Amino acid sequence: MAKKILLLLSSLLVAVLILEGILRVLQDSPTFMNPLSSFHRGDEELGWVGVADFSARFERPDFDVIVRMDGSGFRAKGAEVVPSEGAEEVFVLGDSFVWGWGVEEGEVVTDVLQDELGPGYVVGNFGVNAWGTAQAYLLLRRMVEEEERLPKRVYLMVFRNDFSDNLDSSKGARPFIEVGDEGAVLVNSPVERVFGGSVKALQRNSYLLSVLSYLNNQMKMARRQKELEEKVIRGGKSGRVVGGEAREAMAYVLGEMKAFCDGRGIAFSVVYIPQIEDFVKDDAPYRAALMEICEGKGVPFVDLLEPMRDEGVGFYFPGDGHWNRAGHQRAGEILARNVGGSHPVR
Repeated sequence: MAKKILLLLSSLLVAVLILEGILRVLQDSPTFMNPLSSFHRGDEELGWVGVADFSARFERPDFDVIVRMDGSGFRAKGAEVVPSEGAEEVFVLGDSFVWGWGVEEGEVVTDVLQDELGPGYVVGNFGVNAWGTAQAYLLLRRMVEEEERLPKRVYLMVFRNDFSDNLDSSKGARPFIEVGDEGAVLVNSPVERVFGGSVKALQRNSYLLSVLSYLNNQMKMARRQKELEEKVIRGGKSGRVVGGEAREAMAYVLGEMKAFCDGRGIAFSVVYIPQIEDFVKDDAPYRAALMEICEGKGVPFVDLLEPMRDEGVGFYFPGDGHWNRAGHQRAGEILARNVGGSHPVR
């Protein structure tokens, strides 16, 4: 019996190695479908960050692109414009939209923004996949306090899932906001459980495991999104509204970021990233909640929904929900008008 089991396991191992080899021969560069397990590594303070100097193909049904990470683990710059010496530094923080999910180098919103603004500015892309705003805040603190970088402007780009991500510990793998009787507080930094480890490293170096991880994530995605919506959205007399804890957590983080920036002379603004549903439904509850929070905290609010409304759905991958090349282009143009201040945002 033991020999049969050993033979079965050996045969299975050989089959797996053969399949891995076939996938490597068919692909001209490492190809991954799950960016979180391939382009990212664990970080004790932030939960996870990008893998430095890593380059690979990111492929899904809607796109097939090469993603290159720079020496600090952020999306490598692809803008045509080269900033001049002494250029005004602009930080753009966020998650997968800022990271450039599904678009080529040079097409990312921050590359568009750099080219639109010209050599008088240097635009930094500090987007990390699946991050919440709490993690973006901690990254800002690290760059300013530890790395001694002092930007003139900081733009935090917020998507709907940031409201729930701020409350989600990812099973102890990331910092999050805990809301209690005495208010909101940022907890779990350093993290209880470092993201990734040997399993994620193995996935990063295996085509087959990346495909299997992607398929597993696809099965979980629909259920997970429904759970997040139920966690944040509540029905109200005037329609759907963002619930109490999610709103309180977001207000806390934005208040902390504004105070941090104000104390250092940094201009801080929040940018709302619309979801596809905003263009086809009468209400936009996440936008309304974010706008109200920003107004209450005195944070400048940049709305991408109205300027993008005319071509709304056409700015997104049809089966994915992220911006396509046209979406990044339009968002970059809108942000450039806000940064430059010479043209109205329309």
